[in-house]
Amino acid sequence: MSEYINQDSKINDDIDIKEIFLVCWNQKILLLLITSIFAIGSIFYSLNLSNIYISSSLLSPAKGLQSESSSADSSAFGSLASLAGMGFSSYGSKSGEIARETILSRDFFKHLISFDSILPKLVASKSYDTNSGSIIFDTNLYDPVKKSWVAGEPHYLDAYKIYRQIVKCNLDRRTNFVELSIAHKSPIFAEELVSLIVREINLLQRERDILESQSSLEYLYEQFNNVMDIDIKLSINQLIEGQLKTQMLAKVRTHYILQPIDEPFIPKEKSSPSRLRIVVVATIVGLLAGIVFVVGRHFFLNSEKKENT
Repeated sequence: MSEYINQDSKINDDIDIKEIFLVCWNQKILLLLITSIFAIGSIFYSLNLSNIYISSSLLSPAKGLQSESSSADSSAFGSLASLAGMGFSSYGSKSGEIARETILSRDFFKHLISFDSILPKLVASKSYDTNSGSIIFDTNLYDPVKKSWVAGEPHYLDAYKIYRQIVKCNLDRRTNFVELSIAHKSPIFAEELVSLIVREINLLQRERDILESQSSLEYLYEQFNNVMDIDIKLSINQLIEGQLKTQMLAKVRTHYILQPIDEPFIPKEKSSPSRLRIVVVATIVGLLAGIVFVVGRHFFLNSEKKENT
């Protein structure tokens, strides 16, 4: 008995599949129309999308940070040196992580937008003119001729949301390398912003450490003159030597905390959108939607006829 039931179900399945195929074939014009609407719509949609370019740079913690830190910690006065700020002890093996969190911080972003044209290019960019190599601004937001905001300058927290969407800063914890990338409609601005970030994070950290080191030296010189014990004077002298090394490295190095292994570049090819993929996916979705529509309408009309009879 069960064998007959299974055979009947197989026959019904075959009939349903054949019926669905016949329905689609009979309604092929409607099915083609629905699919074409999705395909044509996706073509117009993809063509209206702006190209996005990505510029990136691979960064390494500057040589000497970890060695200076470890030498300070290994000495008998490592803790005192740490309090005095000697030898980059605030960085050490975590210099890449500190740099990454600094780049993504709101305070660092506020510093970036203090430079001219950074905020308009970040917030009010509409498209990119490949012929002139310039950004086309949304005139409803920003007037590039008068260099003024139409409805007032946006709050930095609103701009920060855009910044976090376009900036990617990944840390390889095994190598401590930092990969920084910027995605923007303008390939030139993408490269400029990556270069600006690398330059400013080095500059700000250098200035901060020079000030801290100078304060530490003033304190150490004062203590050196007030202390009479020879052993303590020798220890203070070691700390002074460490602070002088810190100032030397800070003033000599251009890339103070992060050193580029792979310099930022102006990309020639867009990274997105993939217009062909958008059209293909939309066409497939349109075909499936058309099949569901014509088959569903067929069975719905048949069910109504049966109820009426």
